[in-house]
Amino acid sequence: TVNEVLDGYEGYSAANLYNNPKFVQMFYSNIPLMSSGYTPQIGDSQSTLSKDHWMGTTVAVEGWRKLRDPVFAQILYLLNGNSAKGLHYDITDAEPERLEREVQEIINEYGEFEIKSDIMTNFGFAALRDGHDFSNANGATASNTSRDVWMYFGSTSGHGHADTLNLGMTAFGLNFMPDLAYPETTGTQPNRLQWISFVLSHNTVMVDCENQKSNSEIRGKIK
Repeated sequence: TVNEVLDGYEGYSAANLYNNPKFVQMFYSNIPLMSSGYTPQIGDSQSTLSKDHWMGTTVAVEGWRKLRDPVFAQILYLLNGNSAKGLHYDITDAEPERLEREVQEIINEYGEFEIKSDIMTNFGFAALRDGHDFSNANGATASNTSRDVWMYFGSTSGHGHADTLNLGMTAFGLNFMPDLAYPETTGTQPNRLQWISFVLSHNTVMVDCENQKSNSEIRGKIK
């Protein structure tokens, strides 16, 4: 929001955050987590069996508008039900409807969004992916052979769960190993502490009948 306010301001060169590599990289940060159908539920994120992606349409539109990287147009196509129909810029744009045309041109030239296997060592996420998901604008799957297996080994502090080495699996548009994600009630509710955020409700291991230690606790004891 601050960047949008400063967009076009020429009184101070550093005010243009699109010249800042770290700021630009933020647009790409969630892309390696995406699968064809959803972004995995990790810690207190999304809801159980959510079909949402961490990257929303607003970010993808801005990424395409300012960076002109085809991947953002491909993601917009994906988020819009594998269709460019109805996509548009803000109403203040001189020609809002041109976004639909631009996205379709990118799809025609580069094809649909296809994410490869990846490992994010700093974040703590690895995924093996294969297959394709080609659906029409109505959401009916015409051909879906997509499948992925992923593991999370990142931070368990804050909004994280006791889920080190947690496994997930998606195949043919179905989430076979969903996480419970964001709890129905927060705070010190027993259901949250003893089940949703607890190691038992995740696809990982429990040792000596004890909950996993948080990453911060473990790092503090390593000498």
